[in-house]
Amino acid sequence: MVSPSASSDMFRTVVNTRGQFSFWPASREMPTGWSGFGPAGPQAQCLDEIERAWPDPAAFPTADRDGTADGGTLLDLFAHSAAEHAVRGAVRDHRSALTYQELDDRSSALAARLLAAGVGVEDRVACCMARGVDLVVAILGILKSGAAFLAVDPRRVGQQLDSLIQRSEAKLVLAGEREAERLRGAGHPVLEWTGGLTEPAAATWSESAPVRPENAACLIFAPAADHFEAVLIEHRNLVHLASNPALPALLPTDRTGQVTDPGRAAFHLELWRTLAAGAELVVLPSPADLLDSGFRRELRRHAITVLTLPGPALGLAVAEDRDALAPLRVLHAGGDVLGPAVRDDICASSFGGEFRNLYCFAETTAACASHSMTGDQGISGSLPLGGPVQEARLYVLDPELRPVPAGGTGELYVAGAGVGRGYQGAARSTAQRFRPDPFAADGARIFATGDLVRARADGGLDLLGPVGRLTEVQGLQVAPGDVERVLCGWDRVRDAAVLVVGSGDGARLAVLAVPKDTLSAQEVRDFLATEAADVPVPESVVVLTEIPVNEDGERDRPGLETAVAQSRRQEAEWLPPDTVTETYLADLWEELLGARNVGAHDDFFALGGQSLVAFRVQLRIGKDLGVRVGLGDIVESSRLRDLARTVDRLRAGGIA
Repeated sequence: MVSPSASSDMFRTVVNTRGQFSFWPASREMPTGWSGFGPAGPQAQCLDEIERAWPDPAAFPTADRDGTADGGTLLDLFAHSAAEHAVRGAVRDHRSALTYQELDDRSSALAARLLAAGVGVEDRVACCMARGVDLVVAILGILKSGAAFLAVDPRRVGQQLDSLIQRSEAKLVLAGEREAERLRGAGHPVLEWTGGLTEPAAATWSESAPVRPENAACLIFAPAADHFEAVLIEHRNLVHLASNPALPALLPTDRTGQVTDPGRAAFHLELWRTLAAGAELVVLPSPADLLDSGFRRELRRHAITVLTLPGPALGLAVAEDRDALAPLRVLHAGGDVLGPAVRDDICASSFGGEFRNLYCFAETTAACASHSMTGDQGISGSLPLGGPVQEARLYVLDPELRPVPAGGTGELYVAGAGVGRGYQGAARSTAQRFRPDPFAADGARIFATGDLVRARADGGLDLLGPVGRLTEVQGLQVAPGDVERVLCGWDRVRDAAVLVVGSGDGARLAVLAVPKDTLSAQEVRDFLATEAADVPVPESVVVLTEIPVNEDGERDRPGLETAVAQSRRQEAEWLPPDTVTETYLADLWEELLGARNVGAHDDFFALGGQSLVAFRVQLRIGKDLGVRVGLGDIVESSRLRDLARTVDRLRAGGIA
């Protein structure tokens, strides 16, 4: 089988009526709305041409300068809610709250300051502030000035923060007093802003330069192969997300829990669908902190009815408390794999709301496909990808952008109203991921997700993982996603991950399985030999309690690789726990990390541990031993023997 990432020999550089460039197979007729640019040649030659001809893919397209796009803007959306729900709560955090009228007034006052500072339509303004009321005021103020916003976390330090701001080409950085001093020292143009609650109550802003639907609204840093690209999203893209009827409708009485980093796509789902409905946005602690304090207690305390979380974070929440999500009316899982066992746990709990699994990309303005979990309990195997949200289209295409037949494998492409403008300052990457739409007649583009899918006869899609994961192992073409789906269909497995370790002739399969009860590595091998006879026998089988996740609650591939490597090392070298505390911690780590034969010198993070699991270790030590261990203690004493000594010292000191 040829991987969908493979390319034809010859291409043409093409440009549409908006002045956007891409490339197209030279053997095929160009789609309507696109014209050739230069001679045919290899893909690399086309990309070199595009880099020379297209300085900034995120610049305002030429064809939009004299036209007007259909639809409204985020400002229209907010103005309607502010008029309809003036005295209702709009946003609150642990310190303050604003009604829609107050939010309108504060953001207008800030917009006036930005306009006076020379900010205008299509400019970029970075706001360097933590999640909270002030950030929402800042975002609306920037949009009212005509500019697009980039939210950057002030906890990022030094060169990392400076790089994000520089790559955004921000005309101005909006920051509080503490951050402003450091940013000025780094050479950034800064407007110091002390927060929305200190601005004049009366609006001093008027829309002198009207914002149009096709104008820039925000920059979101999206993951690329080994770095991040800043994707430019327009007002019309976000309005499409905010008002899409294919997603659960929100009511003015709803309260949305805001937990996502503002630099991620799911933040816009939380923010704009809430403001569009006249509901209230409640800024909560991070998912990791919610796990520490108890999801159900915090959701009830703040009367939260709407929440969006990555699948692995949902799994940890219901693992600690099966009814943790019971207070919710609408629950979205998005951003990563959601296992069928987690779905079954939630559907079998006292949660009785609407539960949807979302397929999301920053480049398609968050959700582009949605699958309802209602009535889905008990269906085995991987969860369906879901159907496209309204005004989105999903295509499974081969390397020449032709549809694959039912049962065929290809790359998934997304078209429609959510597709963003492109990556700022990255013509090559934009041309590679935003391709001409072969099924449109208006010069539209489709986004290449990089995900490998199989088109089923019933029209559904099986998600097999990233395109590059179709790999030759021991002479056989293997899609790890296929093996994962077979394992998840086994009634003895809750979740599974499959890796290809090594390369070339040395490539081998590694399987990580989370059992529903008990399971041995040999039983996993025997099952695959029966149910997936065309799959090579896995060289490594690691039985875990949970698939490791990263700080954002998503699958942690380095953590998976570490778990496989650690399993191999444990078989070769092992020092047994010695004291009662060491034995207790070894048993606890084996339970929470799914590790085997944990030894005295094993490292918590090397075994796949991360902050969410560290919180669970904290809770269990406190419950079982009556000792208050901090996260810093686990970080600083990550080896089992060192942590055991820390616990013994705290017990001796009476710290409980």
